[in-house]
Amino acid sequence: MNDEMLQRPRSSQIYYNGKLFDYPLQAGHALAKLGPVETLRCILSYAWTKARPYRKLVSLEQWAANNFGRSLFQIFFKTYTEKV
Repeated sequence: MNDEMLQRPRSSQIYYNGKLFDYPLQAGHALAKLGPVETLRCILSYAWTKARPYRKLVSLEQWAANNFGRSLFQIFFKTYTEKV
């Protein structure tokens, strides 16, 4: 399509708990908006999955948990995946 193809910048966001989060997620920005308790939960969840990852990945949930931690999966990925 060469010159016929138009490119447009776009911005995607996730609405969660009354706040907008940039997508793709940026760890620092997301954790700052989640608040101290939920941030701590996400950090601990991430550390746990890094210490004990799924060895054989058979689902998107396992892949996301290995890469982001189960808490971030539950907050941002689970509901979106269910909708799609």
